[in-house]
Amino acid sequence: VPSGSTVASGQGNSNVSVNWGVTSGNVTVVPSNGCGVSPSKSLAVTVISCNRVANSSNETSKNIKVYPNPVKSDLMIEFKSESVSDYTITLTDVIGKEVYNNTIQATEGINQQSIKVDNFSKGMYFVNIKGIEINKSTRILVD
Repeated sequence: VPSGSTVASGQGNSNVSVNWGVTSGNVTVVPSNGCGVSPSKSLAVTVISCNRVANSSNETSKNIKVYPNPVKSDLMIEFKSESVSDYTITLTDVIGKEVYNNTIQATEGINQQSIKVDNFSKGMYFVNIKGIEINKSTRILVD
């Protein structure tokens, strides 16, 4: 693991938990057992930084609402726009894989976007909303 990251638990077992820092890097595993040692394997981990991660409450700022949280099927995103402009909404899983990406043209006032998540794996995701007036991220839980 890179500097700033530590193996939290599981060293010497089949499952390992790593407390990751803010630096991208590689996780390298050297498999071994009573029969010997196998070649090592590495996994590159890229840290994605964002301007701000809001708390997990439904209201992430004065202008954005993401609900319900946790969500089972339909995630609703509401935001206020001062003008007609494009906004990109993305959802990424905890390893940074983008699972949803859509650019919409918002109108002046309150805008709503519904996202079907019933085919997503259960777990935590990051909702990112980026536009000329907003660049926010929040966490959701798909249940």
